[in-house]
Amino acid sequence: MVTASVGADARGAGCSLNGAGSRAMLDFVFVIRTYPEEFEPLLAVGRELERRGKSFGVLTISPTIERACAAQRVACANLLQFPNGARPGPVPFRAVEEAFHLVSLRDFCAPEALYLETDREEPIQRRALAYFEATDRYFEAGPAACVVQYLGAEVLRRTVYRTALRRGVPHLWIGGSPFPGMMDLHRDEMTTFDDLDFDPDRPLTIEQRAALQQAIVRLKADRLSRDPLAAAPRITLQTARKFARELRRTLLVDRGADYYQAVWRHIPALTRRTLRKRLARALYAPAPPRPYVFFPLHVPNDSQLSVRAPQFLRQETVVAYLARSLPHGYTLCVKEHPAGIGTMPLRALREIARQPNVALVSPALPALALIEGAEAVVVINSTAGFEALICHKPVVTLARSFYRGRGLTFDCRDLDNLPILLRRALTVRPDPERVDRFLYAVLRASYEGAPFAAGRPEAAARSLIAKLARLRREPCVVG
Repeated sequence: MVTASVGADARGAGCSLNGAGSRAMLDFVFVIRTYPEEFEPLLAVGRELERRGKSFGVLTISPTIERACAAQRVACANLLQFPNGARPGPVPFRAVEEAFHLVSLRDFCAPEALYLETDREEPIQRRALAYFEATDRYFEAGPAACVVQYLGAEVLRRTVYRTALRRGVPHLWIGGSPFPGMMDLHRDEMTTFDDLDFDPDRPLTIEQRAALQQAIVRLKADRLSRDPLAAAPRITLQTARKFARELRRTLLVDRGADYYQAVWRHIPALTRRTLRKRLARALYAPAPPRPYVFFPLHVPNDSQLSVRAPQFLRQETVVAYLARSLPHGYTLCVKEHPAGIGTMPLRALREIARQPNVALVSPALPALALIEGAEAVVVINSTAGFEALICHKPVVTLARSFYRGRGLTFDCRDLDNLPILLRRALTVRPDPERVDRFLYAVLRASYEGAPFAAGRPEAAARSLIAKLARLRREPCVVG
C-alpha cells in the first residue's frame, strides 16, 4: 500500500494515493531535507520551472516541509508515511546490499554516523532499510522524469539516489562550482563535472581568454570579500530565537519524525562547536614565513571526505605524514575549513599543532592569500586545489577530484611515494597555458544559477531543463 500527499497537477489541490495507485508524471522531483534553507530556494526554482511548462514536486521526511508544500499547493510525498517507512520490517541486510549494489550497508551508512556525530550504527542502518523500501514504492507509484537534490552524506539523500539508479530514473546532484553564481549538475555522487570537455592541445581564442580572465577576477574578488568566520558557531540572541522556533517545530509539528532537524540534536552540536572554537584559539600560530606548503583541512563530516575519500578521515595523520615528508626548511601551513570551525576534535587539532614544522593558522586568514604565498598546495580533493591552479601553483592531490588526472597536478596514488612527489612539486611548475585551457573548460561546464545563493532562480531553472535534455541524449553511466 502506498500513501502519499501529491498534487492533482503542479499547482493543483493535494490528494492521497492509496493502494497500488499511480500519480501523474512529474518533470522534476526535489529531495528536500531542511526548512527553510533548502525549501525556499528550491521552491523559487520550481516556480520558474512551472513558468516554462514543467511540473515539479517534493520528496521529504519532514512534516514541516510537507505542511509548507500543502500551503504552497506543491505536490509532496513524505517517505515516513509509506508502508514500512517509519517502522522497517525484517528485511535482510544482505538482500538490500544485493538489490542496490552496495558493497556494505554499514559502509553505506557510515557517512551519516559521522554527520550526526554518533557511534550508534544500527538505528541508521534501520532507517536506510526503511528509506530504500519507501523510495522504491514511491517510484513504483508513478514515474519521475528527473530527481534533483543537493549533494550530501545523509542516508535520505543517498537512498533516493541509489533507488533512482535502480529504477532507471535520471538523477542530478546539485554541487557548487568554483566560479561565483555557478553550479555543477552531475549524475554520479563520486564524480563531479561530468560535462567537462578538456582538450589540452586546443588553444583558447581571444574571446575565450577574455571571458576566463573576467571569471577569475570575479572569483578572486568573491573569495577575498568573504568573511572566513561567517559560518563559525555563535550563541547569540538570534540563535536563541531560532532555538525557540525549532523547539516549537520539533515538539508540535515534526514530533521527532525529522531527526535531522530535531532541536535536541542541534543544540548539543552547536554547544560543542562553540566550545571547541574558543578552546582552539590557543593552538593557532601566525602565518608562517616563506617557504611553506599549504594544506587546507576539510570539514570532518562532509561528504567530500566521508563519501568520496573516507581513507583520509583522520586528517591529523595526513598532516603528520606531510610534515615529515617536507624538505628541510619548509613549513606546512594548515587551516581549518570556514564551514568546519569547531567540528574537528580538539585532540586532532592539538596533534596537528604540536608538529615541529607545522603552523596551524587561524581560520580567519583568507585561504586564497595563503595559496598565493605558498610554494605548493597539497589537497585531499578540496576546491582549494582548483584555486591553486588559478594561481598557477603546483598542486599535489591525494584523492579523486575533477582536476586530478588532467596532466596539471601531481597525483599521489601510493602514499609511499608522497615525499618524492612533494619534492617534484616544489621544483616543477604547471604549464600556465595548459592550466588556463582547463580552467576555461570548467567554466564552460558550469551551469548558471546556484539555488542556495540569493536570487537567479530563473537561471537555475533554465540550467536544470538544459541538463535534463542533455541526459536524454546521453546514456547514464555512473561509477
